[in-house]
Amino acid sequence: MEATEREVLYSGAFGAGKSRIGCEKGLLLSLLYPGNRGLVGRSKFTDLRDTTMDTWFRYVMPDGLQATYNKQEHKLVLTNGSEILFYGIDQPTKVGSLEVGWIFIDEIIELTEEEYNMLLGRLRYPGVPFHQIFGATNPGSPHHWLYQRFYEDDELKKGGDIRVFESNANANPFTPDAYKKSLNTFKGKYKQRFVEGAWISFEGLVY
Repeated sequence: MEATEREVLYSGAFGAGKSRIGCEKGLLLSLLYPGNRGLVGRSKFTDLRDTTMDTWFRYVMPDGLQATYNKQEHKLVLTNGSEILFYGIDQPTKVGSLEVGWIFIDEIIELTEEEYNMLLGRLRYPGVPFHQIFGATNPGSPHHWLYQRFYEDDELKKGGDIRVFESNANANPFTPDAYKKSLNTFKGKYKQRFVEGAWISFEGLVY
């Protein structure tokens, strides 16, 4: 929540609270800077609607802050004038012409590097002094462009504009014990990636 780098990644295993913290940070930036405009997105809008948007409206959005919500345009306006747009990155005509102050992408590992760079070009909303893109993801292969950008690009890290946070399935105190117990029955690389939150390759496994 307090990270100020331009690019932030939260990499976490199952049940690490990734979607919720992303939504909460978006709401915070919308409240800190009245008149802000933010984007909550995912690769496909249908997935965004069924997961992240449900988290936003069910758990994150407080009563009394919503001025309007246009269901056709998927645009939420807060009482302080800030706008939050809910788009799939598979809606290029909508996303490609935006100017926004912040972007939250859920399961950002689903995006291509080209799509990510396109989003970076949208962080130019003139009405606010602070711009940031933050993404949440389950870990994947260390060969993925996301890992290479956030973990291995020394130039970006030295510039201080990029930061990674990590968590695992057992670290969330709000996750039911029964759920954690079930996850800890995973074995081998599945446990390493989806419970411990490690970026490891599944290459060579037979499905």
